Amino acid sequence: MRWLKNLILTLVVLIIFIYLIIQTQWGAKQLSDILSKYTLYDVKIGVISHHLTKPGEIVLQDIAIHNKQNNFKLNAKQIIFELQWQKIVTGSWLHRLIVTEGELTLPSSRQTFPFNSKILQLENMNVSYRIGNIGLSASNMTGGITPWQPTAHNPFGEGNFQFTTDQFEINNVHLTTLLVKGNYKTNFLFIDELSAYLNNGVINANTIQYTDQALTLAKLMLTNTGWQFSSSLSQIAHKLQDIKKLNIKELNLAGTHFEGKNWAIAGLSGKVNNIVLSAGHWNSSNSEISLNIDELIYKNQQISQLMADITFTNDILHFNRLAGYYDKGLFNIEANWHTKQQSINIINAQLAGIRYQLADDWFNFFQTPVPNWLTSLHITNFKLTNSLLMDVNVNFPFELTNVNGYLTNMDLIKQKKWRLWQGKGNFTASSGTLNRITLRQPYIQILPNSDLSLKVELNTNIENGLVKLTTNIQQQANDGAFSLSSNGINVDLAILNQWGWKNLPIQTLADFNFILTGKLLAKPITQTLTGELSYQTLSGEKKAYSMIKGEITAQSDNQIPLTTANEEKS
Repeated sequence: MRWLKNLILTLVVLIIFIYLIIQTQWGAKQLSDILSKYTLYDVKIGVISHHLTKPGEIVLQDIAIHNKQNNFKLNAKQIIFELQWQKIVTGSWLHRLIVTEGELTLPSSRQTFPFNSKILQLENMNVSYRIGNIGLSASNMTGGITPWQPTAHNPFGEGNFQFTTDQFEINNVHLTTLLVKGNYKTNFLFIDELSAYLNNGVINANTIQYTDQALTLAKLMLTNTGWQFSSSLSQIAHKLQDIKKLNIKELNLAGTHFEGKNWAIAGLSGKVNNIVLSAGHWNSSNSEISLNIDELIYKNQQISQLMADITFTNDILHFNRLAGYYDKGLFNIEANWHTKQQSINIINAQLAGIRYQLADDWFNFFQTPVPNWLTSLHITNFKLTNSLLMDVNVNFPFELTNVNGYLTNMDLIKQKKWRLWQGKGNFTASSGTLNRITLRQPYIQILPNSDLSLKVELNTNIENGLVKLTTNIQQQANDGAFSLSSNGINVDLAILNQWGWKNLPIQTLADFNFILTGKLLAKPITQTLTGELSYQTLSGEKKAYSMIKGEITAQSDNQIPLTTANEEKS
C-alpha cells in the first residue's frame, strides 16, 4: 500500500504544481499554445488566476482569441468563469461568464461555441455582428443574456437580454446612450423597453414585438429626432410591403425630422393611433392620425405649416382636414378615400393665393395609365381664390392672374382614363395671356358633355375688342382630337397668328370667326390642322382663308361666307 500512498502524494504534488505554475505568465503561455494547437482557435492568455477564497471563480486576463477563418475575434482585459463544480458532469457547469473591456466580433457564418452558461455578462465591450443584410455595432456595451445558449446559427441563442451602450449602429442608423431589454427566441423578438438618443433627439418605446415578419409597436415616442434615408418614398413604400403586418398602437412625434432621396419632412409633430398595414395595405378598423409639419418637400415642390386630421373607419380613410401653405398660398381640403372600392372623393377643397406652374408635360398626363389602386376620383366642391396659374410651354404658353372660380361634381376618372367626364366649372381672372396675347378679364367655362366631349369656353377682352373661344375635345379619342371655334369683334387680326393661323398677311381691326380641327397629341400638330377663317373689316371689306394640313390659302370672293362676326353681333 506504500506505493499507492506515494502515487496519491505524487498526484497531489503534481496538481498543486500545475495549479501554481499555470498561474504564472509562463504557464498561461503554455496553456495558450496547447489550446491553439488542439482547437479551432488561436488563443493568447496573459494571466490565469484563482483564489481558494473563491473556489468557483477562474479569472483570465489580457485575452485574445480568434478562429482560423479570422471572422470571430475576442480581445478582452478580463474574463471571469463562475463555475458550479457540483454540476460539472451534467454539462451545465458554467454559471456566469463575465467579459470585461475589449472587442468582440461575431461571425455571420456558422460558428460552434465550446460551452454555454446560465448568464453571459458583458462589461464595457465593443461588439460588431452582421447577419444577412443587417449590420450591428455597439461601443461600451454593458449588459447580459440569460440563459446564454449559442447555436451554430445564432451566437446569442434564445433568452432574456438587457443592455446599455454608449454608441449603437444598425444599418447606418446611429443611436447613442441606448438602453434595451427584452426577450429573443427563434423568429420572435420582444422588446419590453427601449430608449436612446438619435441625432440629439430621444426615442422611447415600450412593447415592440416582431415575429414571422409581423411588427407590433405598442408605444413609441420620437422627440426632436432626425432620421436620414437613402431611399425615395416609393422605395420605402415598397419595403413596407415586405413586412407581412405592421401594427402601430400608439406613436407620438414631437419636432422630428426625416430626409430621403428627393423628399424631406421637417418639424413633424403629432399622434398616430391604431394603424395596421398588411403587406403595405391599410387594414385597420379604427385609426386616428393627427399631424403638424413645419415643412414638407417632395422633388421641387414645397408645402409649409401642414396640418392633417385623418381617421380610418369601415374601409374609408377620412381626411377631415388637410391644410397648409403652398408657395405662399393657402389650401384646405376635406376628402374620403374608400380603400376597397379604390375611389377618392374630394368633398371640399379651397385654394387661395396659390401660384402654380403646370408641369412641362401636363397635357400628356391625361394619357398616362390610371394607377391600379384607383378607379374613381370625384370632386364635389372645389374653390379657387386670388391665384396664379401658368404654363411656360414655349409652343403655347398661357397665364392667368388673380383667378377665382369653382368646380362642382366633376369626375376625373372613368373607364380607367384621366378626363373631365362630368360636372362643371367657372373661372374668372383679372388678366392673362394666351400664347403671348394679352387678355383682360377672361371668363372660362368648363362643360363636360357626358362621355363624348369636353367643352371649354373662353370669353375675354383684347384691347378694345371682344373674343370668344370654344374648344371641344373628344373624350374617347386617344389622339386628342379637337375642334376650336372662335369669333371676335373689333379685334386686331394679328392675334390670329398666335392662335393657329400663322403668317397671315393681315394686321387690321375687324370682326372675325374661324373654326379649326386637329389632333392635340400629334407631332407636329400643324400637320393635322384643318379649318376656315373669315373676317370683315370696319370698312366692310370681307376676306376668307382656309387651312388644310396646316397650309393656309386665300379663298375667292364668291367663296366668302355671307355671315361674319360683325353681322352676328347685330
